Amino acid sequence: MRNERMKKIYFYVIFPILAWATTPVVTKILIKTLSSLQIVFYMFLFALITLFFILMSKKKLKLLKTYSKKDMLIMTVLGMIGIIGHHLLYTIGFRYIPAAEANVLNYLWPVLIIIFAYFILREKFTIKKLLAIILGFIGTYLIISKGNLIPLFTNLKGDFIMIGAAASWALFTVLTKKYDYEKYSSTFYYILSTVIILVVMMLTTGSFSPITLKEILFLIYLGIATKALAIAFWIRTVKELGTTKMATISYLSPFTAFFFINIFIGEQIYWYYILALVLIVGGVIIESRK
Repeated sequence: MRNERMKKIYFYVIFPILAWATTPVVTKILIKTLSSLQIVFYMFLFALITLFFILMSKKKLKLLKTYSKKDMLIMTVLGMIGIIGHHLLYTIGFRYIPAAEANVLNYLWPVLIIIFAYFILREKFTIKKLLAIILGFIGTYLIISKGNLIPLFTNLKGDFIMIGAAASWALFTVLTKKYDYEKYSSTFYYILSTVIILVVMMLTTGSFSPITLKEILFLIYLGIATKALAIAFWIRTVKELGTTKMATISYLSPFTAFFFINIFIGEQIYWYYILALVLIVGGVIIESRK
């Protein structure tokens, strides 16, 4: 019985890591033919449908009725920051920079969480946190400068868009800690409210154009695997293993992404990508250690 339970836990751990590692590859493929708005809308539409059934299976749909109008307003704003803000900027960034570069800069969000948590949650600032921030910004400089002491600024627009995406997710994460709603039902509402907003955006921009079967399959994968299921499995494993351990394990994802990017897209993985990610992730891991 224990072996079966451990197998399930391992599966719940490995699945989101691999799913998130493939996200840069699929996003880079889709951004060639679809707009950022189309990708985000369809991805979260499929995620919303999947999460509905997850909530139903866990008998948590009734929790949606317990939220007040104020709660719904707060969650809508949070959804606009974390779902629309982050993911639109994230997909736009792939138009301007290589997937491997975007993969590294996206993982600035744990470093930026430290900064936002200090100002919003009044969390204590420590030497370890300062070290994590310094290492994070050194890593960022390595990416922007392409490993040179003097920056080349060849992809500066895309780099700053991706940093903005990381900042949006960091802000969303800190605010969800401040407004600590039940994870499954609040995630469903974040996505529900933003899908409604995205429908309006799609209609006003005329983005409801035909998409191919290949694009639909990729969007279903992003919505179901990398969003709905990965989030559900992540919540499950955090309960089993704890936040600190899961946060550390999750950093395998961006390194695994390099492998997928090289194999499926054919991008070269430069030494400064790896070093920058080691600095960023290493700083966060050091900060999280007691």
